[in-house]
Amino acid sequence: MTTIKKLNKQSGVKAPFCIFNYKRVMKKNQMVIILLAFTMILEVLFLVSRNIIIVMGQMCITATMVILYVKGNKRKE
Repeated sequence: MTTIKKLNKQSGVKAPFCIFNYKRVMKKNQMVIILLAFTMILEVLFLVSRNIIIVMGQMCITATMVILYVKGNKRKE
């Protein structure tokens, strides 16, 4: 049993944030957060350099984020 599960059992907390499918849920959330960070970096680079390649990279990352979000919602239903 992981430490987080032990803490949840000991505290007796029954809230939505209790760990149920930690690995699968966190993989999706971490990917979206990482992609969001890349998008922010590319936005700053675009403001500095005004390069069209950076805009294309931004669009690809945003599309990947949308796909991950839609797939995550389908699995929850």
